[in-house]
Amino acid sequence: MLDLFSWIVSIRSDTLTSFFKVFPFFASDSFYILVIAVGYWRQPRNRLFWDLGFLVPFSTLLNCVLKNLFSIPRPDHAFHLVPVHDPFGFPSGDIQVAVVFWGMICLARRSFGLSFAALCLVATMMFSRLYLGVHSPYDVIVGFFLGGLTLLVYYNHFQSFVSKWLSGQTRSYWIIIFWGALVYFLISRFQSTPPMVVMALGALIGYGLSLQWREVSEPLNTAIGKRMNLFLILLSLGILGGVSFIFPIPKEGSKFLLWVMGLTKYAFLVVLIYILMPRLQRCLRTQLATSKDPS
Repeated sequence: MLDLFSWIVSIRSDTLTSFFKVFPFFASDSFYILVIAVGYWRQPRNRLFWDLGFLVPFSTLLNCVLKNLFSIPRPDHAFHLVPVHDPFGFPSGDIQVAVVFWGMICLARRSFGLSFAALCLVATMMFSRLYLGVHSPYDVIVGFFLGGLTLLVYYNHFQSFVSKWLSGQTRSYWIIIFWGALVYFLISRFQSTPPMVVMALGALIGYGLSLQWREVSEPLNTAIGKRMNLFLILLSLGILGGVSFIFPIPKEGSKFLLWVMGLTKYAFLVVLIYILMPRLQRCLRTQLATSKDPS
């Protein structure tokens, strides 16, 4: 292991470091929120974006459970080129969730080109975690296979649950979230709480609330309608970004305040994506269409 990190240190350069520092963005909450929001607003009838809205935060929570269960520390801090939010690295959460995210998209799209590009991106992300010194090869390899296993179980055995949730039968959803949170707290009661746990639980709460209020409206497919849809998506992204910016989560201080602010912020962002922004878009679309029709 030391030989590997010695080799990685020997090939480090300012150019490579700048390049590999880009890849944490592709495993960030901002990236997943952006893709799911735009995808859902463009294709509200596409089941994929409801699947991702559940899978991304649930896989994150599952990864945090596994990290605290194994309690295997990351490589020495001397190797780190980027900050980390938790002391444990096994298995890699970035890789586990990335495999679930891109795997689900590839299964839905059935495109060889997209699948190849997604595989290259995940492989580069795996190496970037090694290059940046925050994970060992075992962390990223096991994260990759756990992501694949999560995807396999979900795709073959769990989608029927989501179908029930989307039809309004959400009791099983709240039971699963309750037990997932309980298992995390039982395993992690002596550990500090990383921000991603608060993000994941907040997003799962927002997802459950969105299931209760779900409505589907189809965007306009005419040439004028498509330009209108683009305008409304950009407007919605601006509102989403503004809410995220003005609603910060405290980095220090009361743990209770951290939990309240984090859960509220991410629950509200998810409800914005699935409920509030689509309704605003529908209202504005109606108003704009009416103003363009003199009759």
